Amino acid sequence: MKSASSRTALAIATIATLAITIRLYRLDDVPLWTDELFTRFYPDAGLAYLWGPGLHTEPTSPLYYTLIWAIERVVGASAVLLRVPSVLASLAAIWLAWALARELFARAAPALLAAL
Repeated sequence: MKSASSRTALAIATIATLAITIRLYRLDDVPLWTDELFTRFYPDAGLAYLWGPGLHTEPTSPLYYTLIWAIERVVGASAVLLRVPSVLASLAAIWLAWALARELFARAAPALLAAL
């Protein structure tokens, strides 16, 4: 029989693999949504706008748009690259949910919460 820790590791690996697959599947096939169009607009407006007048017009932190601006300058602009920070953040949230549940709840709860 497998130990509880190896079953947990297998469950987390399965959840992570499924999460990555779901998030990356056809990531570039869907056109930009309204919020993503704004994400394209603000970096194109430039850092001076982001950290100046943009602070008064956009409630989202300029750090996010600055990250997008930097990625576009290094790698180039595309729908996929625009979505990568959100994909990475959502994958990190799965791990965070699992780690938090592991500290707070019973054995089955972390894998269950991560799957949600």
